[in-house]
Amino acid sequence: MTMKHLFVFGLILFISFYVELIAQPEGLIPFRKGDLWGYCDKNKQLVLPAIYEDASFFSCELARVEKDGKTLFVNSKGEIIFSSNYDFCYTFNEQCIATVNNGGVQSSWGFRVGGKWGFINKEGNEIIKLKYDQTSYCSSELIAVNIGAESNAELGITNGGKWGCIDLHDKIVIPFEFDDIGVFNDGLAKANLNGQWGFINKKGEKIISYKYDDVGDFVDGLVRVKFNNKWGFIDKNSKTIINFDYDGAEDFSEGLAAIKINKNYGFIDKKGKIIIQPKFDYVQNFKEGLAVVDINNKKGFINKKGEVVVSLKYDK
Repeated sequence: MTMKHLFVFGLILFISFYVELIAQPEGLIPFRKGDLWGYCDKNKQLVLPAIYEDASFFSCELARVEKDGKTLFVNSKGEIIFSSNYDFCYTFNEQCIATVNNGGVQSSWGFRVGGKWGFINKEGNEIIKLKYDQTSYCSSELIAVNIGAESNAELGITNGGKWGCIDLHDKIVIPFEFDDIGVFNDGLAKANLNGQWGFINKKGEKIISYKYDDVGDFVDGLVRVKFNNKWGFIDKNSKTIINFDYDGAEDFSEGLAAIKINKNYGFIDKKGKIIIQPKFDYVQNFKEGLAVVDINNKKGFINKKGEVVVSLKYDK
């Protein structure tokens, strides 16, 4: 995996963790007792005994566990549904398919690199053969896959090859011609062709030309793009909505986007009006009406008026 894919994969794992946490069958969650794992209810009452070396959250009514060096998938009664013979196997996603790997090795980053990747269903049957060099989340109905990438286990990265997208029946929907493909947002995904970024639809058709040095993801019809070393925002028709005036920019969140002018960060609205003056050394996107900001390595929170509501006194 490239560093970008490590970040995206980590984000997906966090989202999956949250989704799985709130959707546990009968409220079961992993529970460690000593060096072993079992499952408890929301009152911390042990439901399945702590007999596993490792235990995942439930997804698609199954949990992945490790016992006696074997990877097993069990139901909420602790019954073994099937045993995995793969070197590595993720938990099931919202389509009830899991990514599996054979022949790869664990990297120093904790990710498995090398080998071949494929997919199984919740019965343990292989629905897409292990033949891809990388995989990445693309959309609920498409999977981004790579052919031809080379792996470096020591660095924990996989580079090169070409990316395309397949459906859940292993039919090629988007041909293997891209250097990278992102996640679909608002019906479009960023795609890299010969070092330049543009956007494609779910048929792989070019919607926005491959001419940008870097891009973000579409949010509410706008996307940040970098051109001639400056950042601005365009719409789905490639029309410039916010001029290329910024040294840095982030995706919109809750109606505001972080921008950088020289070395300072502030926030603009969707018309490009500066709402919070660039005076911070670092900022994060707004969540629930608040954003993390940093001045002189001290962090706190501001509201959408730029008012400090949690003092800038924290190291992290």
